[in-house]
Amino acid sequence: MYLFSYPSLDTTSLKFVLNLIPKEIKKYYDPFFGSDVLLKQIKDKGYIQGKAYLNCQSPQLYNVWTMIAKQDETFLKFVKEIISIATAIKNSA
Repeated sequence: MYLFSYPSLDTTSLKFVLNLIPKEIKKYYDPFFGSDVLLKQIKDKGYIQGKAYLNCQSPQLYNVWTMIAKQDETFLKFVKEIISIATAIKNSA
């Protein structure tokens, strides 16, 4: 499951992009960070051998990723509440 995803980065596009990426990356720079789809894929496959540098010009998005990385309890509780409410709405429809 991905927290954010680009509407245009479908499975076919992701496979295409993954075929273009080297299997060993010493430094990964993501100039358009906002979605974790590509980063998660290459990290899970073990492609990143060194550090990943992520650029984000949005302070709000940066703060969200910081809270996720730190496993901020207040933030995670809030997310669980949102999921619970969304699930209840979906099940009542």
